[in-house]
Amino acid sequence: MVYNKDSIAAIFGIVLGILITAYYGVTLIYPDLGRTHPDRAVLEPVKGTVEWVKATGKNEDTIRFKFQEFDKYFVYHSTGRMTWLVKEKLDIPQASVEILVDMSDSHSPPLDEHSYFSVYEVKSNGENVRSYEQVKDAYMSDFKFVLYIGLGFFILSIFGLLKEIYKHRKQKT
Repeated sequence: MVYNKDSIAAIFGIVLGILITAYYGVTLIYPDLGRTHPDRAVLEPVKGTVEWVKATGKNEDTIRFKFQEFDKYFVYHSTGRMTWLVKEKLDIPQASVEILVDMSDSHSPPLDEHSYFSVYEVKSNGENVRSYEQVKDAYMSDFKFVLYIGLGFFILSIFGLLKEIYKHRKQKT
């Protein structure tokens, strides 16, 4: 069989689809492999008054902030959704803010001298701004989206390969 661009693209798509689907299939059986967020039990509550808050990133949808009481820096990722609301509530002067943080996982963004700890729940003046469950659901939503993309690649590639097989058999007759 002579491979042309279409058949190579179909085979590549099938392989890519199989790999993505297999990975996400395994993570459905073994959820710890596909964990997108830490368990609530490992998160630590931190409470304080916000010293500063800024929206960063291409779309200004990553919220970085620091409490007056601590020499640590925190980040609420856009994956958690509703960043505009989180920033609005963190911007309230002298608000009592409580967050749930994974203190074992920090990272330093490019061109920033600070390490940031990821935030998985935000409360402001006792009001739930983004609960752990809401953030967890948002992270899982993104995770499932990629699974569906992989399945789409796989299905489209099967159709492409079947088309190539049909075309090849038709040329033989």
